[in-house]
Amino acid sequence: MRRRATDRLLAQGASREARRAPGPHGPGGALLPRSTWNLSTADWDWEAVTRTRGLCGMVMPDIELRGGSQATVFEGARIQALAVGVPEDNARFEGQVVAFVDELLEGIEHGEHLRFCSSRGETYTIAAGDLSGFALLSTNAPSWKLVPAGRAQLAEITVPRFLLRDVESIELHAEPAGLGTSDQVFTNLSDALQQPTRVRFLSLTSARLESFPTGVFELTELESLNLGKNRIEELPAEIGELRGLKVLKLSRNRLTALPNEIGRLKQLEELHLSRNGLVELPEKLWNLESLRFMNLGRNKLRDVPQAISRLGALRELELDHNKIPKSDRARIQRYCPGVEIEW
Repeated sequence: MRRRATDRLLAQGASREARRAPGPHGPGGALLPRSTWNLSTADWDWEAVTRTRGLCGMVMPDIELRGGSQATVFEGARIQALAVGVPEDNARFEGQVVAFVDELLEGIEHGEHLRFCSSRGETYTIAAGDLSGFALLSTNAPSWKLVPAGRAQLAEITVPRFLLRDVESIELHAEPAGLGTSDQVFTNLSDALQQPTRVRFLSLTSARLESFPTGVFELTELESLNLGKNRIEELPAEIGELRGLKVLKLSRNRLTALPNEIGRLKQLEELHLSRNGLVELPEKLWNLESLRFMNLGRNKLRDVPQAISRLGALRELELDHNKIPKSDRARIQRYCPGVEIEW
């Protein structure tokens, strides 16, 4: 049964290799296993592809499909052909489209499980029977974002918090036992605390949090923490205890200051702090030796000190919509000559 399910999943993609050299047909015209991976481009609704590409205004990326030892590609064009436009009043940008997962992966049997994987190594697993509650939402990156909403929530499709930002592959598993949990993106702290030493990714966006959830400190293997779009006013000093953290997202909160202990996050590579009320930055912030990306946009900063030059790994810095005088931009750029700064 697993092989049949795998073939059904892979048959919905279009293998680049198979399109270069189509496989032979078996008795009765049935495709042999190798060529069952191929969905002929002649079967595509190219009028729909053209329409959604024109609506979207961009060519969307492919998604790799994996099942057992087989792999193929679900062409971005086919996903676009099955997508619909997000209602204009709800779209985040002109031409945003959404593809409903149950329609993309039609025919998957109940009892099977699909693991969606992002380019960042994060994963989210969905049972086949629950696919109607999820969708792939286009972003202007361009990329496909996995969101917890289906056709019934089309009018609010951009409102739910996303589960994965950049879906690049989907894996089919016949049994949940075949799925590891360490890469799962947990969206509920209570669930995460059931296995605290196995949680690497936690996302509690739009959860109406008014304070930092202290239970997070029990997640000793945490690598990515997303607390964006909440009402958090203060970051506790204990944040420095999350030594393995690589990504910290605190955008769209009510922070006015940061503790010096944030400088103890030596493995931190991304720090997102946009849309807060930060007036100044702590001295220890410049000890983040692994930091490559920092978003400080839409705060109340008036300056960036020369100490920023100590961030030797920094490559991208967002400072837009602060109170930094234009006359100071050249000076700040000299502090970090190899950094791309968005003003």
